[in-house]
Amino acid sequence: MGVTGDKDALVVGCRSTKYSDAFPADSKSAVATTKALNEFKGTTKIKELYSDNSEELKKAADMMGIPHPTSTPRRPQTNGVAERLVRKVMEGTRCSLWHSGIPPGFWPYAIRHFCMSQNLSKDKDGSSNCERRHRGQKFDGNRLPFGSLVYFQPNADKVKDLPKASARGIPGIFFGWKLNPGGHWNGEYLVVPLTAFEKVDFSIWGSPHLIEPQVIKEIVPLDKYDFPCKAPYDRVNETVQEPSISQSHAEDCPQMAEDPPTEASSNGQAVEAPHEADPPLVGSDTVHDDDPISGNVDERNESPESGGTSSS
Repeated sequence: MGVTGDKDALVVGCRSTKYSDAFPADSKSAVATTKALNEFKGTTKIKELYSDNSEELKKAADMMGIPHPTSTPRRPQTNGVAERLVRKVMEGTRCSLWHSGIPPGFWPYAIRHFCMSQNLSKDKDGSSNCERRHRGQKFDGNRLPFGSLVYFQPNADKVKDLPKASARGIPGIFFGWKLNPGGHWNGEYLVVPLTAFEKVDFSIWGSPHLIEPQVIKEIVPLDKYDFPCKAPYDRVNETVQEPSISQSHAEDCPQMAEDPPTEASSNGQAVEAPHEADPPLVGSDTVHDDDPISGNVDERNESPESGGTSSS
């Protein structure tokens, strides 16, 4: 389960423009699927919906009046386009999370960031999926990696909480772009204040700590990408602290924690036997698939269940 409470995601792609997006949801239901498809299409019309035989997709297509040819059961090649799209999105989301140091529990934010990043990438002909989707409209905003450091001025209701003499530009973590239905962007970004991550558990999955990105109009990126969460994430997940030898032996052998042994001196008096100092602590850095495009996963340490569709 993601930190937003979402457990599943619907990945949708347009066959004519190659534009794609992903929509996290708290369940695999026809209502959630219909909501995601409506957000994807915006004011446009879906002429035909290609997918697997999942019941929620068939019900959503019926509710929306969309022709819905399905794939042949147990023959993944009949649904290869959607299957490849889902795999690409899931692999890209995992990569974005690891590279940024943001715990995997934040996948609902990373998955949409990855899709939009792909839509903004230029093809060999110099065009992008966004430009084809929005009839040549150019994207004039910042293109930044997920989890990178930016500076921004908080919303008005947040500024009043800052000390009067402090700078109005504060550090934040870039979470993506605020998109309207149909994938339209009106110049707004999603940013989380850096201080919000002070209470985040950077363990393998991450705690369900509620973090709500602020919708910001202007941000100031750094000249060189910086990922503030990467170091603490690596420190928690890729560093091993070894207990000292004396501490570990004392726990296993209680008699070692007693008074040190003594030996006789030349004048017959007992003296404490010499012993070596304890060594310091040492640290070292260091899809069952009846449905070919979705799979069951462990919500604690894996990626979300995903379904894929392809529309045109």
